[in-house]
Amino acid sequence: MQTFNYDSDVHIKPFHRKLNDYNHSGNVSGYGTKESIHSWNGTVSYYLKLFRDIENSNYSTHYIDEVKQKIKEGAGSQIDHLNEVDLALYYLFGKLLLKQYQTDKAVACFLVVYSQAGFKKYMLKEPILFSGFIDKAENQLEEISKSSGLAKITNCNLEDLFKDLKSGCFIATAVFDSPYAIEVKILKEFRDNWLLKYAIGKSFVNFYYWISPPIADQIVKRNWLKEFVKTLFIIPLIKIINNLKRKRGSNG
Repeated sequence: MQTFNYDSDVHIKPFHRKLNDYNHSGNVSGYGTKESIHSWNGTVSYYLKLFRDIENSNYSTHYIDEVKQKIKEGAGSQIDHLNEVDLALYYLFGKLLLKQYQTDKAVACFLVVYSQAGFKKYMLKEPILFSGFIDKAENQLEEISKSSGLAKITNCNLEDLFKDLKSGCFIATAVFDSPYAIEVKILKEFRDNWLLKYAIGKSFVNFYYWISPPIADQIVKRNWLKEFVKTLFIIPLIKIINNLKRKRGSNG
């Protein structure tokens, strides 16, 4: 039986193996786009819990929307902006899609992860061995190749997955035209380190996930609306968050 081999069987240009050197801080080693060491540690701490919850649930599809939203908030369709957490999310998304029998999209997710195999040596080994997700993705591709045929992998269209992930961005990302704007990162850190620690905060975040994409779609189309939301809502909210952080620091 013919088995999967990435180098000879898969052609994913322009989504090629590319290490992004757009790191925001020299204090954070490893692979891909990262923030400051403090923000990165907080991000990893949050996602490690999510990873364990998903694995302990035997990849319950209850988590599929949450993981999809996390991917859309981060790298999305920008394969040259991935980091270790993004790769883990793509792998978990693929596993969850398999549970829903969406094999084609699952294959695309596993290919995204395995396409970065050339950079395993750069990936962080703590608090978990992130390069292990690449090995797991390869194993999934081999299993799918054996069960469904090699064509299931070689005919995979990654652009379909990326278009799906790119649609329906979030309000802050739409306002600042990038998921990597410092203002967007401040809001994400506030969500992960504050809101998601409390039941009422989780409810608010879920409501935001539900209402945000259609609003963001309108913001993207109208520059005046972008400035309106930025001036009246986003900037004041960031000032409040920074004040809360200063107060917590002074009380700490």
